Formats: sequence, C-alpha cells, structure tokens
Amino acid sequence: MKSFSYLSAPDVGTALRTIADSDDVKFLAGGTNLVDLMREGIEHPATVVDITRLPLTGIEELPEGGIRVGALLSNNRLAADPLIRTRYPVLAQAILHGASAQLRNMATVGGNLLQRTRCMFSVAVIERSSISQKGRITRRSMPVAIRRGASA
Repeated sequence: MKSFSYLSAPDVGTALRTIADSDDVKFLAGGTNLVDLMREGIEHPATVVDITRLPLTGIEELPEGGIRVGALLSNNRLAADPLIRTRYPVLAQAILHGASAQLRNMATVGGNLLQRTRCMFSVAVIERSSISQKGRITRRSMPVAIRRGASA
C-alpha cells in the first residue's frame, strides 16, 4: 500500500474543504471498499479523510413522504430501523442479504452509493436512487425509485 496523509475531519466543513482542495483525496467511513482497493494497489489517494465521527447517521422522515438517510449510517442500522422495515421492506431485506453481519456493521450507506462498484446490478440501482451530495461548488439531487410496501 502506498503512503498517504491521514486527516480525521472534526466537522463537515473541514471534510468538504479538504476534498475540494485536491483531486487526490478519498473519504474513509466504513472502509470496506476503499481499504481493499488501496491494499490491491487500485486506489492511491494522497490523503484519506476519516469522516467516521461526523454526525451523519440519522434517518429523517420528510414532509413530502420520503426519507433522508445519513451517509454514515451503517447498513445494519438502516435495515433494522422500524420506518425502513415498514415502508421499504425490500430495501431492508436486500441489505440483510447483501453482505455478512460483520460487513453490514462497518459498511455505510454513503460508502455503498459511492463505492467503485464491480456489479452492474448495483450500478442500475444507483442510477435510479436519490443522492444528495454537497460537491465542490454545488449540491445535486437525483430521484429515487423504491416502491413502498413491495415484498421479495
């Protein structure tokens, strides 16, 4: 693994400024994808910004009927949440079947959406998902297509 600088971001603003200042920066949350890619020599970031301590783990019901899920929420917590299990049972089931409990405890929602995927099914799901991302200059949002009450 190539040497890199490490920064534990104290707040969201610091994390965003750090990644905005360089194209060679990666966020680290669960690390289930990034660390593997670094070990294999596929990713070589000059700086890794640890965002695990940022307050981005909530699930919030929105007035128009949707939900907002924090990027650092673990996959296990998302799948176990009563709101998700009731309104989006297929999502909860997919998460539970998608990885071992150990990986689900570490993997984050944001990491799953932003990972360097090797699965074309995941790419298709992400293209239909809603992602609100604070970028270098703008904030963007893409629509979600998850059916309520559907079952596997």
